[in-house]
Amino acid sequence: MSVDQSPIRGSRRSNPATYTGLLEPIRKAFAKKNGVKPALFSANSEGACPSCNGAGVVYTDLGMMAGVATTCEQCEGRRFDASVLGYRLPARTSARCWPCR
Repeated sequence: MSVDQSPIRGSRRSNPATYTGLLEPIRKAFAKKNGVKPALFSANSEGACPSCNGAGVVYTDLGMMAGVATTCEQCEGRRFDASVLGYRLPARTSARCWPCR
């Protein structure tokens, strides 16, 4: 990975961990330890909250006035389906980086 001054590409739902490629090894580690697909740990894919489609907010168009964004009541802004949030990684037992194992 290199750092340069090229413009950032992505969507408004992307974050620095997405741009740097940090999320991919984290998704793979969660998937491997829990026996599921990595796509389950993406708010833009299978793990997304069905109510807000992984946005964390619900947009309401008010016609003549400006639209309103409210926190999703189902996921409480967490962007993921409740079943996905139940997955955990075991505690680290060594000084090695856990995604690198």
